[in-house]
Amino acid sequence: MSGVLIVDDHPIVLQGCRRILEDAGIVDLLEARDAVSGYELYRDHRPDVVIIDLAMQGDTLGGLSLIRRISEHDLHARILVLSMHSDPPRCCPRPGSRRSPTFITRLSSTGTGRGSATTAALGE
Repeated sequence: MSGVLIVDDHPIVLQGCRRILEDAGIVDLLEARDAVSGYELYRDHRPDVVIIDLAMQGDTLGGLSLIRRISEHDLHARILVLSMHSDPPRCCPRPGSRRSPTFITRLSSTGTGRGSATTAALGE
């Protein structure tokens, strides 16, 4: 894998993702704290994988809009979506379709954080 772009507005999540990926031997990492910067980095570098916070808010572009924009412009984009929600939003491509991102729910204090989408993504 030659590159991963992490797009999240929470500095602790960016730091945690970076650490996990570096520990796994991935060194070509890009980070963005908002969707606009994330899209610019994606266009400029075309990373192998993009990790996006679904709930990221922005004045002009949020997490969901970024997913749509990347998917519309690159049918082969590999997108991993971080979410507090247990199921993927209905407005994204259907899970299992060619343009469907993979959804991973974050752990929460109210439960395991692993919804049906996460279980399916992990093959459990």
